[in-house]
Amino acid sequence: MPPIPKRSEQRRRRNSEEPDRLTLRAAQAKPLPLRRGIHPLARRWYKALTDSGQSHFYEPSDWAVALLLAEAIHDFVDDPKAAKLNAILHGSSSLMATEGDRRRMRLELTREANADDTEEVAVVTALADYQDRLGT
Repeated sequence: MPPIPKRSEQRRRRNSEEPDRLTLRAAQAKPLPLRRGIHPLARRWYKALTDSGQSHFYEPSDWAVALLLAEAIHDFVDDPKAAKLNAILHGSSSLMATEGDRRRMRLELTREANADDTEEVAVVTALADYQDRLGT
């Protein structure tokens, strides 16, 4: 698997290439419903996917893959095997489920800042400054 690229604000040559800006169309594909009785872990994974920003880009075929992966998670809980987990993780990667997956596809999601976010950023910045002073 290729290395995860740095975020655009962490790259040294920011002026050389701006990230692509995409406009979302008004109507996006709707998630397919999960069947009754599916394992709660699979249900939580699917719900997290529906709430994630990249899901705005999904087409009906992507939701079909997500539904298939939720079923695979259900099966994995009952019969955990490394090959099943590998298939689930590979499928999740194709849906850009993690930040690393999205950066490999050159997709960065940003959220608008609110009052709570600025406080969190300040704490992270303070920790980073502290680590720099320690030389780590």
